[in-house]
Amino acid sequence: MVFFADLLHEHILQVKPDILVTYGGWWMGKLLLRWGHEHHLKNVVLLQNLVYSDPSCFHDVDLTIVPSQFASDHYAEKLGIKTTPITPIMDWNLIQCDNDASEQVQIRSKVCSSPYQYRKSGG
Repeated sequence: MVFFADLLHEHILQVKPDILVTYGGWWMGKLLLRWGHEHHLKNVVLLQNLVYSDPSCFHDVDLTIVPSQFASDHYAEKLGIKTTPITPIMDWNLIQCDNDASEQVQIRSKVCSSPYQYRKSGG
C-alpha cells in the first residue's frame, strides 16, 4: 500500500490539482489531506455515514460535505465541525426496498443478494 501512496503523491505533484476530494477517515485519507494542505490544495471530504468520532480527521479540511441536514447537525454536535449538506440528486420515489428480493447482483466475482431494486419510471 505504501507503493500506491508514493504513486499517488507523485501524481499530485505532476498534475497540480486545485481540489483534492477524499473520504478522509482512513490512514490514506489522512495522508492525502496532509499532502493537499502541504501543496496548498483545497481539501474536500465527503462524509457518507455517521461513524466518524475523531475531529482530528478534519484538521486539514477546507470543506466537509454530508448528504443531509441531519448528518450536518450530528457532526456539529458530536465533533464540533461545520459541514455543508448536499442532498443526493435522486428521486427517492424510484427506489424501493423489498426484503424478499431474490435478485442476485454480481459484484467483482462475488454474488450478493440485493434488497434494493430500481423501479422504471411510470411503474
